[in-house]
Amino acid sequence: MVVAATIVLASASVVLTVALDGDGPARDLQASGGPATRPAPPTTGRSPGTTGARDQGRPVTFAFAGDVHFEGSLRARLASDPASVLAPVAADLRGADLAVVNLETAVTERGEPAPKEFTFRAPATAFVALASAGVDVASMANNHGLDYGPVGLEDSLAAAAQAGFPVVGIGRDAAQAYGPYRAVIAGRRVAVLAATQVLDSHLIDAWTAADGKPGLASAKEVDRLVAAVAAARATSDTVVVFLHWGVERQECPTADQQELAAPRGGRRGRGGRRPRPPAPGRRAPRRRARRVRTRQLRVLDAAGAGRAQWRPPRHRERPRGAALRVAAGRDPRRRAPPPDRRGGGRGDRAMGRAARLHGTRALRSTTRVHYDEFALLRENAEEFGLPHDPPPVVRREHVDVGDGRTVSALVWDTGSPRLVLLHGGAQNAHTWDTVALALRVPLVAIDLPGHGHSSHRDDHAYWPAENAAAVEIAVRALAPDAQLVVGMSLGGLTALALADRAPDLVRELVLVDVTPGVDREKASAIAQFVDGPEHFDSFEEILERTVRFNPTRSVASLRRGVLHNALQLPDGRWRWRYDLPRRGSGEGDDGRILPGLDALWDAIGRLAVPLTLVRGALSPVVDDADVAELRRRNPAARVEVVDGAGHSIQGDRPLELAALLRARLDG
Repeated sequence: MVVAATIVLASASVVLTVALDGDGPARDLQASGGPATRPAPPTTGRSPGTTGARDQGRPVTFAFAGDVHFEGSLRARLASDPASVLAPVAADLRGADLAVVNLETAVTERGEPAPKEFTFRAPATAFVALASAGVDVASMANNHGLDYGPVGLEDSLAAAAQAGFPVVGIGRDAAQAYGPYRAVIAGRRVAVLAATQVLDSHLIDAWTAADGKPGLASAKEVDRLVAAVAAARATSDTVVVFLHWGVERQECPTADQQELAAPRGGRRGRGGRRPRPPAPGRRAPRRRARRVRTRQLRVLDAAGAGRAQWRPPRHRERPRGAALRVAAGRDPRRRAPPPDRRGGGRGDRAMGRAARLHGTRALRSTTRVHYDEFALLRENAEEFGLPHDPPPVVRREHVDVGDGRTVSALVWDTGSPRLVLLHGGAQNAHTWDTVALALRVPLVAIDLPGHGHSSHRDDHAYWPAENAAAVEIAVRALAPDAQLVVGMSLGGLTALALADRAPDLVRELVLVDVTPGVDREKASAIAQFVDGPEHFDSFEEILERTVRFNPTRSVASLRRGVLHNALQLPDGRWRWRYDLPRRGSGEGDDGRILPGLDALWDAIGRLAVPLTLVRGALSPVVDDADVAELRRRNPAARVEVVDGAGHSIQGDRPLELAALLRARLDG
């Protein structure tokens, strides 16, 4: 494969597009968070998130416009006829597969102006104007995004959500501000991120988003920005980084711009019109980075004469009124250039060394991957089309279970928990996130001992009976009146043991794709994955292995799962959070996968509460003989089968599982 890169340097905005060109169309796979697309208004004639089969593999065209606001006489025009405000440039914007603009205004009618020379604001109809002109996504990462403070930021996000219009570079916290807009276009997974390098010096701290703090994505936070690009790059074919930077009316990049574009080793990249000369004996690359001067769009002139008002550089490279257009992706009529034997593609060389800033080789050893466990919930909700406004109330609790150990749990909502959720082996409480988001009821998701944020055992005995002893203490502390206990795999066997030792805590039991009939043969694929390497050199490596073993899951959900279930070590390597049982810690001389399985079959026969088994139709872990034995021992047991699901039903078909659980709660 060839990494192709194009840099577009503008007086206020830049676009860095990193596209992965292959020998064919990209896989039909939605990247992390899913395509945050909206239904296109009737005037646009196309939606960036939908493509036909004949579109697969063709180059994707982007249109970029500079600074947009609606001050002066335009405010009245926006109020009376917002759909016509951008009409003079609508044809250019609609003609591209994806159109991006820099929205230099707060969208609010409230708040106090920031202490600065110019402050801009606009009503919510600004998003109607943008959408009607064919704009697909707007960046608000600039020196006007917070012109009316946190109130204005909240109003801007609310107005965008109400209009169904995607904005990037701004958020209620850093995870949202640095998060990408995503779409699948012509079979290519596209991600768009935005950040600003231009901020008034006295407002930098107040305006920059942080963990738990609203604000803008700042290009001054280089490590965080690079980590965000790396995360988007892992699950995208094309990544667009839309930066607000530079000095007005100055066409050449400043020292700050060059430093930001430089690789982390300190050498500055050579983009633009002066690419690095080819090494002796090598041909000059055909593709070169292009520096294109763009105009900053001020929408319409004061007279509203029907033509766009631009602030052009001293000489023009495109006709007045034409949006900057960039194509990414492979043109099937052209042969791909040969790879660079030094470890990159010709696209890397065309960029000089700068392109390697966002390449995985540079990031693996130098970049810390940012992790905020609760910030990922928004991405999770978006992927599955679940509401996230207002966001769920989730907190992490730790319960002392004796011997210096604690059991950790996620407590959803502030009411009395109605469910207890127990995950499978080598998982953690976040495996239930999508189910919890779909249910929207108070619940507790517990990290089993040795998993997630719970303490490890010195004897490494993470068997159902041992787990149940610790889980009982946690359930009594956090969810003593829970209506339903749900356990998946090892968590299901632990729930059975819990019901047997503390029946007052289990009023109804749901087993997710597990019975005491599990053996090594049925669980061989799981064991093969868990028995993999102890350490991984990079996040990409641990994610690739996870994807390979989970063909029924989206890359987006698996990426979140790895972030929740793995730790990055100080040297940049990665390891799993969970501790593994050790051979000889209680499984028995016959090498059975778990000790005490016969006792758990007996526990099923003793159950005096409703029991439901949920099977994954594609899973080998539960077979028909297991179901027959379950019904023999507990004739009243219900059995549900979820089509399209493997062993981890909560990951493969979370909405279907949530519907089944809701039926049990409401029944």
